[in-house]
Amino acid sequence: MRQRARKRETTIERPQQGPTAHAAQQVLLAAIDYYGSEAALGKAIGFSQNAVWRAKRLKRVSPRMAAKIEAVSKGRFKARRLCPDVFGTSSAIMARRWNGQAATQ
Repeated sequence: MRQRARKRETTIERPQQGPTAHAAQQVLLAAIDYYGSEAALGKAIGFSQNAVWRAKRLKRVSPRMAAKIEAVSKGRFKARRLCPDVFGTSSAIMARRWNGQAATQ
């Protein structure tokens, strides 16, 4: 009699989900609502709808995406709220760097 192979239990390590991840997701969801859809937000910031969906799913926004959202929304959605580990204290300077602008403006 053949024995069936047992399924191995696999664990997927995910980034830690702390209060900042939840806050970042809430700001991202507010930005998606403001623009109407993931596709509309993606088009406005120069990313694909899939990139926005992935950021929403992972509850983590890349520094570049956070800076673009802040720039396009004219400060309505802050990069330091979307990506606090990078834009913690000097958000204005870092946002300009990620957008390719001079840091002295």
